[in-house]
Amino acid sequence: DPESQIPVADRKANFEMLKELHQLNGRLGDAVASAKQMQTQLGAIRNQLADSARTPAAFRATLDSITQEFAPLRKKFLITNEGEEIDFTADLFRSVLPFKVGGLAGDLRGFLAGPSAQNLKTLDDVRSEVPTAVAETNALVARFVAFVKQLSDAGVYPVMPKVVK
Repeated sequence: DPESQIPVADRKANFEMLKELHQLNGRLGDAVASAKQMQTQLGAIRNQLADSARTPAAFRATLDSITQEFAPLRKKFLITNEGEEIDFTADLFRSVLPFKVGGLAGDLRGFLAGPSAQNLKTLDDVRSEVPTAVAETNALVARFVAFVKQLSDAGVYPVMPKVVK
């Protein structure tokens, strides 16, 4: 843009920050996808184990525990249950990690100046928040996978069809 008067140093600073955000956003997107997949499977397991008379208490307790541990990630990633309504506010936008990363990238792409003090603070925040969220997701996914294996080994979930004789 010939009318853009952004200094080369500022343009370079924005570009470097955008490259870093691109990488952070890729990891964050993978974590959100894993969390969404886990939510879908948790719902299926919850439905399968709905008959508490047939479900061992230990399995029920583990399912409840994983569901509780998952709640902060759902909030951090804004993963909703089907039919759940959200009161969308500016505070919600600032607290949801994918929105935070995307908003910062949008600011930097559209600026005709270098990064602002707020941009730098937000970048510092997401530099720690994204790896933390990824680690939390990975830890919960590992626990969930072990739980599903335990259910499978016990023949509880997934329930396999039986061969007709």
